[in-house]
Amino acid sequence: MVLTTLPKLPPRQEEVLRFIARFFVKHRHMPTQREICQELQVNSTSAAPYVNPLMKKGYLNRIDETARTVGRNFELTELAVEKLKLLGEPLVVEDG
Repeated sequence: MVLTTLPKLPPRQEEVLRFIARFFVKHRHMPTQREICQELQVNSTSAAPYVNPLMKKGYLNRIDETARTVGRNFELTELAVEKLKLLGEPLVVEDG
């Protein structure tokens, strides 16, 4: 799928998207909202102000929570993968 126009991201949203991708590559699962807040160094346990705009722009999808995914209730979309490639952050999960 080739996308010609990707929604623009303010620097903070770009930072969050990059962090989520790097976290996923390293840990093979999405970060919790608390982990996102720790990375952003904000005094909150909810990353909603940072995650919700990425959902609205089509970079993240909300998924149903299960016992295994509590707090990790989103996933990167194909649009996010394309954007990350353009930002020089290809989503490649390493073995091991």
